Amino acid sequence: MLLKKYLFPLKILVALAILALIVCTLDWQQSLNHLKNISWLWLLIGVLLHVSAIMLSAFRWQQLVQVLSHRLNYREALKFYWIGSLFSTVLPSNIGGDVVRLTMARRVGSVTAILTSVLMERVTGLLLLLVIGLIALILSPQIEQVLPMRTAIIGSLVIGLLFIPYFLSRSSGWLSRLAALPFTQQGIARKVASKLEQIGDSVRVYRQQPAAIRLTFALSLIFYCLLFAYQGAMVYAVGGELTLGGLMFAAPLVILISSLPISINGLGISEGAFVVLYALTGVNPEIALAAAVLRRLTITFVALLGVIPWLQERKQGATQATHS
Repeated sequence: MLLKKYLFPLKILVALAILALIVCTLDWQQSLNHLKNISWLWLLIGVLLHVSAIMLSAFRWQQLVQVLSHRLNYREALKFYWIGSLFSTVLPSNIGGDVVRLTMARRVGSVTAILTSVLMERVTGLLLLLVIGLIALILSPQIEQVLPMRTAIIGSLVIGLLFIPYFLSRSSGWLSRLAALPFTQQGIARKVASKLEQIGDSVRVYRQQPAAIRLTFALSLIFYCLLFAYQGAMVYAVGGELTLGGLMFAAPLVILISSLPISINGLGISEGAFVVLYALTGVNPEIALAAAVLRRLTITFVALLGVIPWLQERKQGATQATHS
């Protein structure tokens, strides 16, 4: 409880500290000038790429839900996913959107099944991103410029790559054994243990469907390629130039670092990573900062489009409550 009390203010301080460091280190007025002279064509391309990534990710999640024999049509999946993106952007946590998505989607299946599908979507996506990030670090010539951090970064990625598959292969057994422990046989503990056991059963179903897992990884690869291209479009929109090798080095690492839960929705740490990593590829730091800000603005804009389906969902819920 004490940790929760201080965690949120600490995250705010981290975000503000990094943003202050960026502003004090770089010529923010020059970055602002780049933002005033953006290429509207590249901006449009970037927005379309980001929207396409959301639409593809919704399809990926729909496929994972259907593996567990629950019907979820693509229109509903896209609606729930977009609303989840909205709340992930406006709430001070990246998992807030997943909770909202779970709450709305439970009407198409059990809470346990939907929760497991969301977890599998996250875990498989993270595993693939770790692979891409590791390859980018090893093969990119920019690695020579981050040699002091190379061992720590590559070591962390390797640990993640080893742990996630091991966890997926063992988690169902662990959860079943946990549910069988004596202290989990009564009251609330029994209910929690029962849910954990059901999650373990759902994970076991996924393990028995290798074709579905392969499809998930394939869709995740396309999803990340769209996000990488989206970052590149943001750089070009503010007048920057970028090589494909530079993009493949910086983009996956920006996403990985931005997902670290040490600031509010990656605020500050995302922009800092964007500036540092793209500067290593030869992009002017002020241009990189302008691109990072534009990326933040476009992500927020696209997420706010989720207000429309959210209002529709609330209206539909109110109507059903009136007739019941």
